[in-house]
Amino acid sequence: MILLLNLIGSTFFVFLFLSRAYIIFEMGWRGMTYALILLQSGIAGVLLVINAKPVKNTGLPAAIAAWICAVLPLLFRAGEPAYLALPGLLLMLWALITLGKAFSVVPDDRGLMQHGPYRLIRHPMYAGELGSYLAICLTALDLRNVAIFLLILALIAYRIIVEERVVDGYASYSGSVRWRLVPYVW
Repeated sequence: MILLLNLIGSTFFVFLFLSRAYIIFEMGWRGMTYALILLQSGIAGVLLVINAKPVKNTGLPAAIAAWICAVLPLLFRAGEPAYLALPGLLLMLWALITLGKAFSVVPDDRGLMQHGPYRLIRHPMYAGELGSYLAICLTALDLRNVAIFLLILALIAYRIIVEERVVDGYASYSGSVRWRLVPYVW
């Protein structure tokens, strides 16, 4: 079932890549932000196809929560300036590239990552996502965006808890890298 979710997910990210490329082509180049979003979709789609088999699975509820979290951002109403999302996007890309074949939307154990941005915070991919989504909320502040952001935040917190329970060696890692998402906060 999880393999099927990854296959569907990979197709989803390829679709996102193609639709975002089309938007850039149709609307004209609108800066680095859109190029990074396009790059993130393409890399994620490829990595889902070639990702490493998990050592331990977190189970179907975590997989469903993860994929809901991956689709929810499509419901945001974005505003300008889009460049406010750049720090989050850059952190997300750095984490994505660092993960390489260990990347998956589903928080399974594909080995403990301890280099790159994972030396600074334990969940830089999630931190980058939340940072870019918060920027979207700030550029188009309305009840819908805030509700979507809060739901994504809750799902990411759930994914973090599940992931930390299943990844081998996590207790030791959390002793050396104290902060999950935001230094001095959590």
